[in-house]
Amino acid sequence: MNARTQALLCGIDGVLFDLDGLLLDTSGWDPSWTVAAKLAHFENSTACPGAARFVTELGKRGLPLAIGTSSDRHFFRAKSSRHPWFAHFRAVVCGDDEGVVRRKPAPDVYWQAARWLGVSPARCLVFEDSAVGIEAARRARVARIVAVGHAARATRAIHSSFSSFQDLCGE
Repeated sequence: MNARTQALLCGIDGVLFDLDGLLLDTSGWDPSWTVAAKLAHFENSTACPGAARFVTELGKRGLPLAIGTSSDRHFFRAKSSRHPWFAHFRAVVCGDDEGVVRRKPAPDVYWQAARWLGVSPARCLVFEDSAVGIEAARRARVARIVAVGHAARATRAIHSSFSSFQDLCGE
C-alpha cells in the first residue's frame, strides 16, 4: 500500500464499500429482464481493476470491512458468488435488509454497516463511485469519503479520488 493510502487509513476503525461499479462490474443488464435472467447475468460479474487485491490487503491488515449496497440480498449473493476475496468482509448490508428503511442517497446502508462492524460512522472511510453513494456517505457523516472512478469526481464531498483501486495498491 502506498503512503497516500496509508494516510487515508490513519485514524480509521472501519472501511465501507459500495458494490456495483466499485468492487464489481455488474453493468450490461436491462431492468426489463426477469429476476432469473438478472441473477444469471450477475453471476458473471467481474472484479473492477485492483479491487480484489486492495480488499485482500486491507483484510490482511485486520481492518474491519463492510459493504453497503442498495442491491437486494439475492442479487448480492449472485454477484459475489464467484469471488472468494469477499470473505474479507465482516458485514454486508443490502438495500432490502431489516434496518435499512431508505436506499441511497439516504445514509441507512452506511449507518447499518458501521453498526454491524461495531464502529462509529465518524471513524469510517467510505469508498464510492457514484454521486448518489457519495451523498449517502456524506449524510452518514463518515470520517472520509474516497471516490474511485471518473463518475464520482464532480462532487466536493470527497477527501480524495482515484481512477481505480490499482492506484491504491502500489508501493
